[in-house]
Amino acid sequence: MPAFVGREVELRIAAAVVRASPAVLIVAGPAGAGKTTLISRALADAPAPIVAVTCPALDPSPYALVTDILAAVGGQGGRGPRTGAAVPPGGSRPAGATSTAPGGGGHATLRLLREALLATGALTLVVDDLQYADERSRELLGCLAAAPPPGLLLVVAYRSEEVRTPVFGRPWRPPPTVRTAVLELPPLGAAEVAELARTLTGRPVPAAVAAELHQLTAGNPLLVAQLCQALEPGPADASTAGEGLRLPPTVPVPLPVRELYAARLAALPPAARQVARVAAVLEAPAGEPTLRRVGGLREGAVRHALRHALDAGVLAEVAVDRYGFASGLAALAVYRTIPGPERRRLHLAALRVLDDGTPDRPLPELLRHSRAVGDPDRVLRFTEASADRAVAAGETPRAVGLLREALADPMVTGPARTRLALKLGRVALTGLGYRETQALLEQILQDPHLPAGSRGELRLALGLLLMNQAGLAERGCAEITRAVGELRRRPALAARGMAALGMPYWGTRHVDEHRWWVGQAEQAAARGRDPALSTAVFVNRLSLLAQLGEPETWSLAEQLTEHLDTVGQRQQVARAYGNLADSCVWLGHHERAGRYLREALRVAADAGASYQAISARASGLLLDYATGNWHGLAERAAQVAMEARDMPLIAGDARLVLGRLAIARGEWEEAARYLDMPVLRSAADGSAPQVAAAAAAHTRVLLAQGVDTVAAHALNALDTARVKGTWVWHGELAQAAVTALHRSGHLDQARRVVADLRDGTAGKDCPYTAATLLMCRASVAEQAGELVAAGEWYRAAEAAFAALPTPYDAAQAAEASARCALARGEPAADGLVATAERFAALGAVYDAARAHRLARSHGAAPAQRRGRRGYGVGLSPREQEVARLLTLGRTNRQIAEVLFLSPRTVEHHVANVLRKLGADSRHRVALPGH
Repeated sequence: MPAFVGREVELRIAAAVVRASPAVLIVAGPAGAGKTTLISRALADAPAPIVAVTCPALDPSPYALVTDILAAVGGQGGRGPRTGAAVPPGGSRPAGATSTAPGGGGHATLRLLREALLATGALTLVVDDLQYADERSRELLGCLAAAPPPGLLLVVAYRSEEVRTPVFGRPWRPPPTVRTAVLELPPLGAAEVAELARTLTGRPVPAAVAAELHQLTAGNPLLVAQLCQALEPGPADASTAGEGLRLPPTVPVPLPVRELYAARLAALPPAARQVARVAAVLEAPAGEPTLRRVGGLREGAVRHALRHALDAGVLAEVAVDRYGFASGLAALAVYRTIPGPERRRLHLAALRVLDDGTPDRPLPELLRHSRAVGDPDRVLRFTEASADRAVAAGETPRAVGLLREALADPMVTGPARTRLALKLGRVALTGLGYRETQALLEQILQDPHLPAGSRGELRLALGLLLMNQAGLAERGCAEITRAVGELRRRPALAARGMAALGMPYWGTRHVDEHRWWVGQAEQAAARGRDPALSTAVFVNRLSLLAQLGEPETWSLAEQLTEHLDTVGQRQQVARAYGNLADSCVWLGHHERAGRYLREALRVAADAGASYQAISARASGLLLDYATGNWHGLAERAAQVAMEARDMPLIAGDARLVLGRLAIARGEWEEAARYLDMPVLRSAADGSAPQVAAAAAAHTRVLLAQGVDTVAAHALNALDTARVKGTWVWHGELAQAAVTALHRSGHLDQARRVVADLRDGTAGKDCPYTAATLLMCRASVAEQAGELVAAGEWYRAAEAAFAALPTPYDAAQAAEASARCALARGEPAADGLVATAERFAALGAVYDAARAHRLARSHGAAPAQRRGRRGYGVGLSPREQEVARLLTLGRTNRQIAEVLFLSPRTVEHHVANVLRKLGADSRHRVALPGH
């Protein structure tokens, strides 16, 4: 059965009518709206036999439809009924049927029809394409619909755009005692078109392509289906979640649409045909004056021509006094009938009429007409004006696309190329997909004739792009440092570069150097009058303080509301909220992080800052992980990782979350794969907190795998903190290092790490790192055999983590506290079972299994739920864990290690999984929904 999207409400109504008797269901809508599909689904469980008749698109004789109905039910000529005989929708008149009207006139024919239907008993009569029926048959069918015989379900479908009078010849008054419904199928909305396209292609369709499909088809399901057949693979686009599907450069117009409009155009008088051609060239809906001036028609002639075009269904009044086509495909069909010279003449006429010099002139239309006539000067002028307007409106992605396209043209040279490149550099930092912009800026910087001031500004844009989006921190810093030197005569702009160099996340420079650069930026900005620049420098100072955990950050952040006057300022404020949220996540201010994230997303949407928006979503993933919001987190992180596959820093956040989740499930190979990307390995590429968190996660993998060099790996990673001169982001890594040193018996080195962490965070507002310091002290005390003190430190850490909240860390602290209590001979096994359940509730399978194993070794039984259910043919929670590891290719031995089970127990679980899933091999295990 065809794909079915966006008709759920109509289907429920139709299905309710189908269950009644007698009943009348009328379904109207344009060709391709899905009338037949809706009726077929509604009648899928119809209790009565179905007889279907389709009116042929021919010049009908009187009572032709009634004759076909009588033949279909077997009542013609006094023969007994043939209950259940059916003609499929779209079929021809039954063999033996005649177009001769039954004798006796209208009343006699109606009586004959009613008697034939009564003789059949319960019956469903479907009449499709009623718009083609003869007038007398439609009137008789209306009489039947007004008083259907007992047991009859009458279903009527017709194309509403082809019916100018009442469908039954006269107004139909539904009888009050009969269940009726009239459904006018509306066009699909943009979201429904996207869903239908996804259903038809079996792949996610990029949002831009779905919007284009909606514009071309006006939401007509049949046309969407036909265009989906033309979708082809395209280059990956980091701004979408799709697989690179796109429409071909020349959009195909389906044959039925071409033939329909060719026939309608041929039937129009010359003036009406000219108006239709003008509308196709203009593309956007236009009023009478524009149509008249572009087409060179007289006022009276255009009004008369419009009436003809509207009556013929070629044009439609799409808004008050605005005329155009019902769909983009209709406009294309007409446009492609225009001879080439006439097309160019009409495009030139459109340029003369539309380019009136007013501020609100239609720039996108002027740009399209300029391209159509091949006028490079106009193309450049309108491209630049369109980009300027898009920037002013906060439509950054559109501005970036226009400027890229213009700069890719080899004909754009000299001052114009420099001017466009500068504009691109100014707006690209808030858009998506940096690679093409980076390549353009690098190419333009090679021009030896580039003015020094312009070179500095372009290099600054390139450096910011490399630092913020490309994940090349050191290279970006180097370019910005060069740009600051080249901008000696433009101190206000140099301040932006100085402020960027003040961000401590980037590179391996000491934080004092970053503080110095921010001070220099503030001095330079004070000499300028650019509000967006002043806001940018303020934002970077605020970000510096936040990233270093300075207590005065939060009062200073309240001043952001004073920086919302212009689009440029709002884009900087969106960046500020995103930076604050990110800093709060790393520092452990999770409630603040949530508030700042919401503000970041709101302001970014208002300012068209696409990059800031997806960056805020990535910070939201880190926040969800920290606060234990793990349900569906892996899917959300995978989605962001795919959308940001061309944005390394953002993808790094998503992959860090995926790696951490894999560790909690004991999936070491998968975790290592997620963590294996340059921005997560080196501070020269990524941001310091991101690199430190990835190093901590990798240390945990090495600890679980029993690698001998794990302590050395962790200590090497901590060198970044010493080089940077701050430890506020390194608490998790320090905790992992102390654990590794604990395992290897290096107590003195562990104490040095604790001292460094304590001194490096003194006076800082970093509650998460403060809680990890408690864990480190507890681990050192445990290693030294001071079990009472260790237990107290672990309990303090648990309370600190719970207050943030970070439930996963809190459960780990509780487990360690119980471990110390058990080592002291105290009863703590039952509490350990409860801790295992906390891990399990999060989805931390490996940690839960480890805690359960320790509890069992001290005599505690797993928690038994009252009235525990039997799983029957379904998988138990333990079997689901085993099945998941089987899908990852794990051996029984590896599964036993992850779940802390005996190999014999694993064998038993594997056998149950294979039996319940009907798999004949462990290599063919597939979990439902995966």
